[in-house]
Amino acid sequence: MLLDIDYFKKINDEYGHNVGDDVLVEMVALIEQNIRKSDQLFRFGGEEFVLLMPGVDSTGLKAVMHNLQHIMHKFLRHPGGQVTASFGVALLQAGEKPDDWLARADEALYEAKDTGRDRIVYADDMVASPA
Repeated sequence: MLLDIDYFKKINDEYGHNVGDDVLVEMVALIEQNIRKSDQLFRFGGEEFVLLMPGVDSTGLKAVMHNLQHIMHKFLRHPGGQVTASFGVALLQAGEKPDDWLARADEALYEAKDTGRDRIVYADDMVASPA
């Protein structure tokens, strides 16, 4: 899964980089509290993160994504209000190269951002799931 915080630059510009840093730290803490110990979260750059969830099938993946989005809606805030994120999600296919998997997740992330942000898009069906 790729995750990108929506309008993060605006948070930094309007409230300062300290507030932006606090948002990043809080988001990471929320995610880590709501995933398995075997899952791995990586900062991919700026406000973009990669979450690897080994052994999760499509049903489990959709449940996890729904839960993470719900948790973020409920708890992630900055002085101006709620913080949202866009998600691009792809299951690694048998025999697929990691770069190809990442490209599919990235394409899904851009679809989520292009169709209104605060959405989850699954690469396998490329349909946005609104908040």
